[in-house]
This record gives sequence, structure tokens and C-alpha cells, in this order.
Amino acid sequence: MTGYFIQDLIEKNIITLEMLDNILGPVAVLKLRNSRVRVSWCNEQFCQLTGFGGIEEILAKDDLAECIYPDDVYSFLDMFTMAENALPKGCINRGRYVKPDGHI
Repeated sequence: MTGYFIQDLIEKNIITLEMLDNILGPVAVLKLRNSRVRVSWCNEQFCQLTGFGGIEEILAKDDLAECIYPDDVYSFLDMFTMAENALPKGCINRGRYVKPDGHI
């Protein structure tokens, strides 16, 4: 229901994608396939959080799990099991990213 409401607001030009980004903060849709985590969609704020130069750069990343702080990798990968068990709600996970420049 909420998804349709938001779509209606965007289509009627009541809210823009930029406004939605400001409301949501960093967001990404991730897929686990063949033991690799790929970003299917993300907003610019997620790119800034993870230290990537832009959406195209992060979409080209072969395995996002390589960018996760080593102590957080297990909980990051476990997030996919939690999301699968909680369909259709999904899940939220917190963890640290190792940015391309090496900073956490």
C-alpha cells in the first residue's frame, strides 16, 4: 500500500525523487547471487556513505561484501537469510563499510 502511495505522489509531482532521498537517507537494494552481493539499485546518499564516486561505480562492483569491515561480514551475509525469512518485509542491517580509500 505504501509503495503505491509514494508512486502516486511522484507521478503527480507532489514529491520528487530528490525529496524522497532526503527523507529516506542512504538506501540500497541488494541481491545475493552465486555467493556474491550486488547492488541492484541505490541512491546517491548510499554512494556517499560507502565512499563510491557515484551510482554507476557501485552498480559495477562485483561483490559488495568485499567492502564490508571484516568483523561485520558474517552479520552482513546473514542479513539475506533474515530477509528471506521475513518476506515480504525484508530486513535492516547495520555495519561498517571499508571505503575505496581504505577508511571505515
